[in-house]
Amino acid sequence: MDRLRLTFISDTLEHCPYESLKGSAVSWLKEELITAHTRGSENAFASTVALAAAQPYLFPDTSPLADASDDELLQEMEQSFPFHMAVVNFLYFIGGKTYSHLVPAGMLGVVEEIYLGPLRLAQEKGLEILNPSPESLDHVGGSKMDLQLLGDRIAMCSRQIEEK
Repeated sequence: MDRLRLTFISDTLEHCPYESLKGSAVSWLKEELITAHTRGSENAFASTVALAAAQPYLFPDTSPLADASDDELLQEMEQSFPFHMAVVNFLYFIGGKTYSHLVPAGMLGVVEEIYLGPLRLAQEKGLEILNPSPESLDHVGGSKMDLQLLGDRIAMCSRQIEEK
């Protein structure tokens, strides 16, 4: 049954076109890890299996954001904000002492290289694009505040990874 739940979560992360639903799938994964830990279960969520299976979809390669035009970057960052916030918060969660044993060896380094690092650069570029004019803020709604919040969370996760 746990494999079925893991497959559902992974499939949602991989195939779902809705970023907010993908963010929910991240929460489902977190809940499964917490439940397995609390109950002392011996299933996929109580080992590195769950994160290893979900890793490619949970921490996608964000390097293509570097090649996006300014408008494309802002649009992508605005649309994917719910997912990225869920992921960076989840990353901080699994990096803590209680759940760090569930993280496969070397995963955090890969996550920093292919997901967090390029996402940080995209977030910084997004803020640079938005800073020059107040009109740009009107154009994308609350994106500037979202990007600042995302930047704070990325920095927090990066510090945690560096300390390990």
